[in-house]
Amino acid sequence: MAASLLSLNLEVNAALMGFAIGLAIVIVITALIFAAITLTKAEKANKPIKQVTSIAPENPPADKSGAVSSPVVAPAIEPITPSEPASVAAEPAATFSVSDLEVTPLEAKEGETVTVSFRVTNTSHVSGDYHAELRVNGKVVNTEVISLAPGTSKVATFNVVENDAGEHKVEVGELEGKFFIPEANIRVTSLSVNPGQVREGEKVNVAAEVVNTGGVTGSDKLELKLNGKVASVEEITLAPGETKSATFAVAGTGAGEHKVEVGGLKGKFFISEANIYVAALSANPRRVKEGGKVNVVAEVVNTGGAAGSYQLELKLNGVVVAMEKVTVGPGVNQKVNFTLNLQPGSYKVEIGKFSDRFVVEMAKYL
Repeated sequence: MAASLLSLNLEVNAALMGFAIGLAIVIVITALIFAAITLTKAEKANKPIKQVTSIAPENPPADKSGAVSSPVVAPAIEPITPSEPASVAAEPAATFSVSDLEVTPLEAKEGETVTVSFRVTNTSHVSGDYHAELRVNGKVVNTEVISLAPGTSKVATFNVVENDAGEHKVEVGELEGKFFIPEANIRVTSLSVNPGQVREGEKVNVAAEVVNTGGVTGSDKLELKLNGKVASVEEITLAPGETKSATFAVAGTGAGEHKVEVGGLKGKFFISEANIYVAALSANPRRVKEGGKVNVVAEVVNTGGAAGSYQLELKLNGVVVAMEKVTVGPGVNQKVNFTLNLQPGSYKVEIGKFSDRFVVEMAKYL
């Protein structure tokens, strides 16, 4: 009986021992699985796995000999707490350099297009966009997005138009340039006077060729001076590079040379002296009764350019019997009349180199 009980006790202990061993194996396997999972998550989150401590079941069962078996050590599983998502390393940004800034033309006119060119280079190993800005006199006036692959470059251009005279500063990135618009510069380039010789009182046309060599539109007052005195004023407005003709009409007084001046350029015209002479002479009628009247007509001409005076002397049979002073304008043909009432006789009348004859008959008395 005692032997049976001892045998039963040994069997029970053996069964418990097998159960404990199996349970320890399950615990180890489970611990290894959890440890692997924890390691994987820690690697992904770049967090180190905390050190685990060993645990052993209490009261390990004894073997058949009654000896207590060595405890099976299994790693303790520390609870896994939720962690923040792992940060992904940012991809490096593209870098660029700007060079070769060129401004064309350096001197411009108002409204003229100025071209600003420059080269952009992608100095990195990744593709990217360069946001180019054109600044004129400190203000952004144009932008462009330039896409470049690694190590490539591109020449880009901006166009700018300004209307104000002076220096204009342009900037792209850290590069600077400039262009200049000059002030208006209106000047007379040529002067013509037509005709060059006139009569007193006749109009002379004075034409001045005027140009604006500046960069902006401008106005100027042109003065025509005649013999040193301002005779006429005309205002003229010119766009940059424009040429116009300004025309004046002026008349001189008195014979001689007359000087004109416009914008520093000088010219002249002439008025010739008076040239007065008797062109013809006639007596009418050539036969008259005593007590009748004879009209002597002298035709006086002035072929000169100025007015002048002429003294007429009427000779009768070689003796001066009448005198008259006349003023004759330039180009004028003027008639001067003398009336005679003479005694009977034959008469020769003369004025200058011209002469004529007439007879006064005696009256018949009853």
